Amino acid sequence: MPTKKHLDCGLEPREKTPSQHVWRVASIAILISSALLAVIVIESNQSIRKVNKPLLKAYETEAHVNPLKTG
Repeated sequence: MPTKKHLDCGLEPREKTPSQHVWRVASIAILISSALLAVIVIESNQSIRKVNKPLLKAYETEAHVNPLKTG
C-alpha cells in the first residue's frame, strides 16, 4: 500500500523479488561460513604452536650445542 510520501514523490513501493532474497541469504551464509573458517584456522594454529613449542625448543637447544649437526 503506497504511503503519502510515496505518492508525493511519484515512487511505487518495491516488492522484493525471490532472487533478491536468495542473494541476501546466500551472502549472509557466506559471511557466517567465512567467520567460522577464520575461527577454525586461528584455533588450529594456536594448538599447532602448543604442540610444536617443545620440539622447537629441543631443536634450538640441539642447534646451539652442536651447530654442525643441524646444518
